[in-house]
Amino acid sequence: MTVDSKSHALLAYDKLMDMISAGRIKPGERLPSIPLAEEFGVSRTPVIEALKRMENEGIVVFKSGNGAWVIDPTKREIRDVYVVRTALEALALDLAFERISSPSLIGLGKYVELEQEYFRLGEKINYVKAGLDFHRELARHCGNGYLVHSIESVMSTTYAYLLLFEPERDIAGARYPDEHRELLDLIGAGRRSEAKEYLQGHLMASFDANFATLEA
Repeated sequence: MTVDSKSHALLAYDKLMDMISAGRIKPGERLPSIPLAEEFGVSRTPVIEALKRMENEGIVVFKSGNGAWVIDPTKREIRDVYVVRTALEALALDLAFERISSPSLIGLGKYVELEQEYFRLGEKINYVKAGLDFHRELARHCGNGYLVHSIESVMSTTYAYLLLFEPERDIAGARYPDEHRELLDLIGAGRRSEAKEYLQGHLMASFDANFATLEA
């Protein structure tokens, strides 16, 4: 791929992600490459490249002979992912508890600051990524490569769901960065069982806040 085609693919990717984030593209909607290419002012190839990247991120699926479609999970399917994610992250935190040093807490706090800033600016995609990166970095301290890999997989799925369904700015999610800070305070104070319980409650509350309007 040439430099120009790479830049065109990135342009198409950014435009598609912005459209999904803004609700202009809905779950279950078909993404026809030719009309999108005409709208973005690029050829069809970079649009296909962008859609393939979104497929790798779990946001798009390709149906045989019928092009690319935005995923359309049920509320039950999303909840199942959150139940697994909650169990995996609680285990990772338990394993990581003795490994998290004061410098580690400072580093984790940087993600919270980024998340707060992106929320203030209304940058939804970066806000979602910063919040998930906080959880990823916390999990990496567990020292178990297979567990980290499993959490990374479920995080990618969570990212797709949040991008598609998370309300914009008028939700209890405004507290999420504060909740991450409160979790770090519990970890820093050595309150292991309380930190695990708080993490589990935080994740399931996130599910309730972000997907409450979906049909069961």
